[in-house]
Amino acid sequence: MASQTTYGAPGPEPTAKDKVLETGAAATQSFGPIKAICAHLNAFHLYASDMSRPVEANHYCTHLSADVRQCLIYNAPSNPARLIGVEYMITQRLYDALDEEEKKLWHDHHYEVSSGMLIMPNSNVPEALWEKAETAEMKEVKGLWGKTYHFWQVDRGDTLPLGKPELMMSATKDGQLTVAVDQPAKRRAPALAEAPSAPKPRQSKLAKEHNITSVEENEIREAFTLFSKPKKGEKEGIIPVGDVRRAMIALDIVPTPNELEEFISILDPDEEGFAEYEPFVAICALKFHARDRTSDSHTQEVDEAFKLFTSSGGEGKITIATLRSIANALKEDVDDELLRDMIIEANGGAGVGKGVEKAEFEEVMRRAGVWR
Repeated sequence: MASQTTYGAPGPEPTAKDKVLETGAAATQSFGPIKAICAHLNAFHLYASDMSRPVEANHYCTHLSADVRQCLIYNAPSNPARLIGVEYMITQRLYDALDEEEKKLWHDHHYEVSSGMLIMPNSNVPEALWEKAETAEMKEVKGLWGKTYHFWQVDRGDTLPLGKPELMMSATKDGQLTVAVDQPAKRRAPALAEAPSAPKPRQSKLAKEHNITSVEENEIREAFTLFSKPKKGEKEGIIPVGDVRRAMIALDIVPTPNELEEFISILDPDEEGFAEYEPFVAICALKFHARDRTSDSHTQEVDEAFKLFTSSGGEGKITIATLRSIANALKEDVDDELLRDMIIEANGGAGVGKGVEKAEFEEVMRRAGVWR
């Protein structure tokens, strides 16, 4: 009978010599690809050849790029565990470029995420912080396509990886997971909607400096805390620069590769490998403001406000004539010289005849504090 400490694999337990060699290897080798793993996801895969056979799959995933991930799949989340397969995940953009035959080998994750069959297990992080991180991770995974092969059919009791690799799929609708399976205690559909906010606390000096609310600063602090490590003299600690993107994902302000490179240079100018809290708040505030300025509601608000200044003419621009019409409607006696100065100030000195475009109007209003 196979030993429980070998997790069903044939043969005796590792010898003392094996363990010494393992310890020596761990001390002298870097294991770079393994250390690049940044997420643990738990799900159930179904054999493409027999969708009635579910297998627990613990994914340990690495980001190769913003569009590609690769995951090692184990049958259990703790050692000893057997490496039973691999999964590659790609974005919709890359999937759309595949030919039709290739697409048949890939599965989406919409149902898995929505139903709670795919989760990010919580090991030792406070529940509130973990839920924020899981929500952000699930938002990303939900839009990815996976291609999965299992090499070791542990569900039928194989003690070795026998036979050909098996293409695996995921459940895509209710009723496909037809047999009882052991599930982690915290398997549920992640709450993708924001919970009601707490009473508004006072803004800190740092929040005022970066024009963010106290609620937004608390969200930034929680995301920072997810990955922070203590450092003398730093109240909030520090985070490794490799975790900056993950912390921003938790805040739903995912940086582009170019943005991330720029942010890292700001956060870690001396290339020490870590980022401090206050500079992290600053870059997150920038992303919050950029998001606010490009949201649908903000765009509509800008459009409506700009129309108020151009409804009397101007051919889509604010001119002296349109400003004078507004002044007359408000029964304000405004000198033409002041109106000309307003136009020139708004368009950066391009001249009175150039008028003011919508983007220039928005920038003026933002500087005035009407919008962030």
